[in-house]
Amino acid sequence: MSTKILAEQNIEQVVKWKWGATCYCKYKDGNWEIFEWASDDIAQPTNAEIEAEIPNYQAVLDSKHYQKDRAVEYPSIKDQLDDLYHNGIDGWKATIKAVKDKYPKS
Repeated sequence: MSTKILAEQNIEQVVKWKWGATCYCKYKDGNWEIFEWASDDIAQPTNAEIEAEIPNYQAVLDSKHYQKDRAVEYPSIKDQLDDLYHNGIDGWKATIKAVKDKYPKS
């Protein structure tokens, strides 16, 4: 199972997702600070505006977390082809379905 990504530890990604901007942050003791705003054509939001978007971005991350879990559980393409050859399409479907059932869409 993959490690869950936490929005509050990825402020740069929150900013990229919400404002389409690039910034660089320093993280220390659970706090963050933008030390460089690299998108001169986009107004820098306040820390409060960024903080307000963290739960929204976390919801997006959570809704897609199953994809990361599935990706590491699926057999390699080589193994899937071997499964198809030896067990047919129904055997292959059963293998894939087991992973999908283990990590359902949120």
